[in-house]
Amino acid sequence: MLRAITIEHFRGLGRLSLPRLTRFNVLAGKNNIGKSSVLEAIFLLSGMRMPDMPERVSANREMPPETARELHALFHDQDITLPVQIVGQFDGQEERRYVLRTRESKDGGFRRYELPGADGTQTVTNVEAYPALEQTYAIGPRGEEPTEQGILSTLVDKGGRILALSGGTSRETWRCAYLGARERGGGTDLADLIKNKQEGPLIEALKRIDGRVQRLALAGQEVLVDLGGPTLLPVPVLGEGMLHVIRLFVVANACQGGGLLCIDEIENGLHHSAMQVVWESLARFATEHDVQIIATTHNVEMLRQIAMPIGDNSTEDLTFIGLRRRRDGTVVAETLSGADTDAQLDLGVELR
Repeated sequence: MLRAITIEHFRGLGRLSLPRLTRFNVLAGKNNIGKSSVLEAIFLLSGMRMPDMPERVSANREMPPETARELHALFHDQDITLPVQIVGQFDGQEERRYVLRTRESKDGGFRRYELPGADGTQTVTNVEAYPALEQTYAIGPRGEEPTEQGILSTLVDKGGRILALSGGTSRETWRCAYLGARERGGGTDLADLIKNKQEGPLIEALKRIDGRVQRLALAGQEVLVDLGGPTLLPVPVLGEGMLHVIRLFVVANACQGGGLLCIDEIENGLHHSAMQVVWESLARFATEHDVQIIATTHNVEMLRQIAMPIGDNSTEDLTFIGLRRRRDGTVVAETLSGADTDAQLDLGVELR
């Protein structure tokens, strides 16, 4: 489980430290304060062995980048002279460090590379390229020499166009999923959830929101919902709020067994009457299947529901993190336990 994280020179964050992370964590703050950037930094750290992570994180907000220059938005104030640095502290005293930096093209910096072809087997040897972006990572006990480290590169041509990625692996051992505020899809994963007979908690949540829901069924790879009518209907007829609930459970299911789920704007599409149901069901699922959750929200009703103890979880299993901007423009974090959050809400303190 991720217990703490420090982020430096990433997007709108000059330096931000979150010293206390627990099973359930909620980030709040004004628009454009850096909540989504925190989630993206965590996602970047989770895939630090994967050379395409900067492109994937950038594509969450912008179009998929075609040039190295388009990745400069990942750097604080687009200042590419200062590297992005992300350090995570985990259970068992494990520490993970990730650094992203740019490299200037100097005379002689371009050389010939054997780049993989489209079929993954042939190579293209007549391409001159330069490693414009460099990623380094290290994993090991806190305060000791790393037990694993590596260097990854993003190769570009003389026009700055991204050609290929060098080093690393295509998969990461620490499971982390990022569900963006504008995320769509999930049909195939939902079908897998049903095939594995793990849809029970999802059905329970959907029923509590809309009593007409009876079951989900598969027709090939298409998922249908039974609303008690004469025929089964495609799941999209449920509406955006219900689809958001489905996405939450589908992605949480992919993180079970020690993974981390980052959710941007968890209340999206939900009526206030459904927030308690969704949070209770998701929190129980996360506890039973060992999933850590870090979510952002602007909604006071959702904050109140999150601050309430769920089942065997005490409010100490929750960390509330409020982000605010100082007069000098720096963003700082104020951390509260679940009990403190509930008390401050009762006093009418503005936590969003």
